[in-house]
Amino acid sequence: MARVALINPPYNMSQKNIWRLVGGVLPPIGLSYIAGALDAQGHVVAFIDANAEKLAERAVVDRVKAFKPDLIGVTSNSVNIAYSLGLADYLKKERPSWPIAFGGVHPTVMPEEVLASPAVDFVFRGEGENGVPRLAAGESPESIPGLSYKKDGLPVHNEPAVSQTNLDDYPFPPYHMMPVGLYRPSLGNYKRLPAMGIVSSRGCPGKCVFCFSGSMGQGRVRYRSAENIVEEIELLHTGWNIKEFSFYDDNFTTSRKRVQRFCELVLSKNIDMTWTCSSRVDTVDRELLRLMARSGCHQISFGIESGDPEILKTIRKQINLEQALETIGASRQCGIEPKIFLMLGNPGETEQSIRKTTDFALKSKALGFIISIATPYPGTEFYRWAKENGYLISEDWSIYEAVNGVMRLPTIENSLLISHYKRMQRTLHLQPHFLWHRALKMNTWDEIKKNALGLRAVLGL
Repeated sequence: MARVALINPPYNMSQKNIWRLVGGVLPPIGLSYIAGALDAQGHVVAFIDANAEKLAERAVVDRVKAFKPDLIGVTSNSVNIAYSLGLADYLKKERPSWPIAFGGVHPTVMPEEVLASPAVDFVFRGEGENGVPRLAAGESPESIPGLSYKKDGLPVHNEPAVSQTNLDDYPFPPYHMMPVGLYRPSLGNYKRLPAMGIVSSRGCPGKCVFCFSGSMGQGRVRYRSAENIVEEIELLHTGWNIKEFSFYDDNFTTSRKRVQRFCELVLSKNIDMTWTCSSRVDTVDRELLRLMARSGCHQISFGIESGDPEILKTIRKQINLEQALETIGASRQCGIEPKIFLMLGNPGETEQSIRKTTDFALKSKALGFIISIATPYPGTEFYRWAKENGYLISEDWSIYEAVNGVMRLPTIENSLLISHYKRMQRTLHLQPHFLWHRALKMNTWDEIKKNALGLRAVLGL
C-alpha cells in the first residue's frame, strides 16, 4: 500500500476582497472524499489542509518530508492555481523523485496549462475517488481513465472517467484526519458553532452559462440518499459535537422527495442541529419550506443573479422574477432567512439593468445578499464567449475573485461596473429593514462580532 499526502493549499484573498473579512474556512470536500477512498483501500494518508491551518510553504514541505510519501496530491481552483503550482515547484525542489498530481476544477478544464509546469506529473480530470487510489496502487498511467500525464515531454489525455452513479457507495470523508475544529461557514451564514460543510448531491439541472458544474462530470444530478446523509450527520454530531451543517450542493432541493425524507428523519431522530442550503426559487413551496424549518433549516440562499428578465434569458437562468419574489417572501414567513445571490456584469449588462437588479433586491425584502461581479471562469460557456469576443482584460487567474472586473464589456465601462458593485453592497446592506433584522439577532457576543465585521467590510468598500 502507498503513502499519499493530500494538500489543500492556502486561499489568499486580495486586500480589497470583501470576503477577506467575512469569509469562512470551508473544508475541501472533494479532497476529503479522495482521502476517504484511499483510506478505505488501505493506503496511508496525510491530510494537510494548509488553508485551514494557515501553513506557510516551508511548513507544508516539512510536513510532507516527515511523512515520506509515495504520491502527492494537490487540489486547486482558478484563483489559487499560481500559488499551488509554486508550492508544487517548492516540493519538487525538495525531493525531485516525489510524483505530484493535481486535481480540482481548474486542472480539470486546463490540464495542459497545469502539466506545462515541470513540477506536475499528473492531472486528474473530474472526480478522483476512483483514479487516485489506482495510481497510488501502482497501476500504469495509461490504464487510468480521467488521467492526464506527460510522455516524452508531451501531454497525454486518457479517455474521461465515468462518474459513479450511486454516491452512497463512497465512504465518508475521514474526519479523524482533518482539522474539523477549524472549519466554519462565512459570517452571517451560520447560527451555531462548531459547524461543518457537507455535500449531499453532485450536479445541477440548470444550464447557466457562468457555471462549470458540467466540467466535473456533473451535468446530471446524482444524489446521496437521505439515510446516508443523516448517517454522516449523526457521525459528526456524536464524534465532533457538530451542531450546524451547511449543504454546499449546487441545489439542495432538486429532489423534493429526498428533502422531505431527510427532514422527516432529522425530526424522528430528534437530532439537535441547525442547517443551511442553496436552492432555486422554482424547487420549493410553502409546504416544503415549513418542513425544512421544523427540521432546523434557518437560512436558504437563492440564485437570482439579475433583476432584468433579458439578462436572465441571456445567462439561461430560467427563473421567473415574480415567482422569485413569492418564494423569497414564503421563506421569510415560514421562519427561514432568505438570502439571494446577485451578479453584476453579465453579458448585455447596462446601468439600466443594474438599476433593475437593485430595485428587485430592495423589493424582495431578502435578509441577506451575496453580490459578485460576473467572472468568466475557465471551462464555462461564459469564458468561451468572453475569450472568442476579445472581452477578457486578463487571464491572470489570481484576480478572478468575483470582485474584480476582468472583462471589457461593450455595454458598460469596467470602472463604472465596479462603482455600481460597491454602491449596491452599501445600498442593500445598509437599508433599514436589513439593519433592524441584524440588530434583533445581536443577543450574543458572537452575533455582535459577526455583525460588526460585516459592517466594517461593507463600509470599507
